[in-house]
Amino acid sequence: MADNNHVLRNIPIIWEGEAPPEVPDFPPALEIGAQAVSSAILGGINGMVREGMDQFEAYQTGKLDHKQYTYRIVRKGSEAAMKQGSKAVAALTMRQGLIFAAKKMGAKRLLVFAKGSAMISVAYGVVDQGVDTYKYFQGELKEVEFKVQTSQNVGSTGGAIGGAAMGALLGSAVPGLGTVMGAFLGMLGSASGASLGKAIGEKWFIEEENTSSSDHSAKE
Repeated sequence: MADNNHVLRNIPIIWEGEAPPEVPDFPPALEIGAQAVSSAILGGINGMVREGMDQFEAYQTGKLDHKQYTYRIVRKGSEAAMKQGSKAVAALTMRQGLIFAAKKMGAKRLLVFAKGSAMISVAYGVVDQGVDTYKYFQGELKEVEFKVQTSQNVGSTGGAIGGAAMGALLGSAVPGLGTVMGAFLGMLGSASGASLGKAIGEKWFIEEENTSSSDHSAKE
């Protein structure tokens, strides 16, 4: 039977007579699409909640009426959903490409890495960095902003990989816990790493820019 980690493979089915038929793998595009939809939904909800919290004071003080407040929340949610869905498609397509290449080359260690949660974290990090690099060359990000974003992306990816690794370690001690804890600790590590990376980036690059500006002004 083909190797597959999908939930359907864990459902016990008792067959009478002949051996059970081969259960086909889900097409990669179907799996990517399903995960992209899930990411879009979660991203949209998160975007709406954050925008609602950010604009609540303006709504409460009368700067925004009910329609304006609702419109901003829905707009931010739609933007976040599209962003997260597109990011998921790009990252998971990259991961699937690595899985395909590993199978073709017969590289077992690479295949294990490609199927792991750490690879997903790396893929998302590459996508985030690619988007920020594009914005930088398009002039949408200043040099210092690009450096801070890069530091944040590195921190987020590193934190997610660390969290996933910790989840796998716990899973080896408590069977069945690794997947759940890996996902949870991966998200927690990603958020913590992003915050740390941003803080470090702001301290290094923004302070460096301010120091350079002060020195330049002093010379003049």
